[in-house]
Amino acid sequence: MDADASARVQELTKEVIEKFSQEFAKAYTESLIDKIKEEVNGEEESGFQLESAPIPTEPLKTGKLTKQGGFIRNWKERHFIAYNEADNFKVDYLDKENGKVRGYIAPCGYRAEPFDEEDTKKIGRFGIKLVGDARRRVWYLKASSKEERDEWLEVLKLSCYKAKPQRNKDPVIADAFDIAYWRVRWWYCLWGSYQPYGTEDERLAGLLVSILDREVLWDVISKLPSGVARGALESAIRNPVEASVSAAVGGSWTGSVSAVSGLRGTLESSVRQLISPLLEQEKKLKSQIIETISGVINPVIADKGANLLRPVLLKACSPIGKAFTLGANGFLEKVQEMIKENEFEASKFAEGVKKLDRNYYWILYKGYDVVWDLCFNAFAEIAASFANGISYWEVYYMSKDAMNDIFHNAVYTFQKLSSDADPKSHGTILLEVMKKYAHDSKLAAKQLIVKILRALLDTPVQELIIKPSLTLVAPIQGVIDSIPIPGLSSLFNLTALTSDAAEEIIQNALNTLVEHGFIDSLNSEFTAIKLN
Repeated sequence: MDADASARVQELTKEVIEKFSQEFAKAYTESLIDKIKEEVNGEEESGFQLESAPIPTEPLKTGKLTKQGGFIRNWKERHFIAYNEADNFKVDYLDKENGKVRGYIAPCGYRAEPFDEEDTKKIGRFGIKLVGDARRRVWYLKASSKEERDEWLEVLKLSCYKAKPQRNKDPVIADAFDIAYWRVRWWYCLWGSYQPYGTEDERLAGLLVSILDREVLWDVISKLPSGVARGALESAIRNPVEASVSAAVGGSWTGSVSAVSGLRGTLESSVRQLISPLLEQEKKLKSQIIETISGVINPVIADKGANLLRPVLLKACSPIGKAFTLGANGFLEKVQEMIKENEFEASKFAEGVKKLDRNYYWILYKGYDVVWDLCFNAFAEIAASFANGISYWEVYYMSKDAMNDIFHNAVYTFQKLSSDADPKSHGTILLEVMKKYAHDSKLAAKQLIVKILRALLDTPVQELIIKPSLTLVAPIQGVIDSIPIPGLSSLFNLTALTSDAAEEIIQNALNTLVEHGFIDSLNSEFTAIKLN
């Protein structure tokens, strides 16, 4: 890499780190204010009627797999434990069942795939690989049969999709990092979906490397001669840059956390003293911002609604309604069967509930199949709508998650209502639960559809709405600065207020689009839910 490119790398590294530090300091104040506002206002009502099930702790799956080593490429049989949400879907591998833990896989940011034809020729059958970005290890695993491979593949796909990146133990710092990260990402025009992974400093380093790739490194690497030495030459360029970035980011992140932590007591005291006038002024400012930016947002939503979102709605509403309906009816039929077989008698009740909850996949699989057909067949006919936003796989897993959540909540609600009740009343309790199941299915389906539409708008929102809106609202900063209450103006971030206001307008528009244009086709499917 020549001197000019090296200088540009150093310049961009300093620029991005400074930009992140500025955004993090602002975001920390916002996160702390949000925390205090939640304490004052309390949690908003969700609208759901079923009880919320506890975070699941039971492992998703355990069993033997053969694993390839990371450094020495030999194969060893290990006992694997795929943990659940309570453990962030971590996957441990032990030397034997109940033996010593030899290592673990943090699946966040990976995708699980079956071996392709080339892998099978080189390594063998019934394999799974976990693939991340170019900077991460590829994990190679083998099962003893196709059936076992398929079961593990489904579990690992779920783990990769649902695992979250490591977060700071202080939720205010963790939330502030996420806000600052995405603002910097969008500032440098890195749009589209992205699944973060790793610690905060690793994620920030990855973002900086992505920016350096686009601005400097891709051009340098494109000029390398082709041939067997090209990979080594590319590594000789990348490795020092990535090491330098990691060192710079690590020191900067530690300093940023130390700086905001030192100010927390003073800042929190100030916010608590000013919380009432802050909420009052925030309401006024948001109304002014909404009035100012609606003229930017509404034409974009109207255009994208006609060209991007309506084709998706036409394909999605009926199948999603049908999938939730199949889930509700599957739950009813299974519980009725178990009541008939006396599986909820007092002596068997706890085990019966566990059995019901564990069997969610087999009870909901017909609904999963409907969603699969929607995502990989119906949506394929309108592929242009998904060109720059959410993927088919993301829609599939979002849909399964929503169906699973309603099911587990229904099991938990039935458990709470039935645990001390006469077994003769279980049928009546089930019908009460089913009414709530039907209500929550309708609400969850609508929320799911709005969530899909919002994800499809992610890139247009940043390019066509947020940037122009920030220009329009710039004069409002004068209103903020002139607030007569000492110390209050410093607690407002015009960028954050504008983003929140824009999001409120967008969410209202999407809800209206679904409610007025497509709710009938969605609700028509729910008439098939059995309530007795």
